[in-house]
Amino acid sequence: MASPQGAIGVRDSKQDGAGHILGLSPREWAMLLRAVRSAKV
Repeated sequence: MASPQGAIGVRDSKQDGAGHILGLSPREWAMLLRAVRSAKV
């Protein structure tokens, strides 16, 4: 989900849609994906 400000929303899907949304910038999202792919998270 993208907001008008360019933030990427991330939510825990186990919360049945009621969990908090963490807004990440495109740069932060890319950094998170790199960390997950390299098994650092």
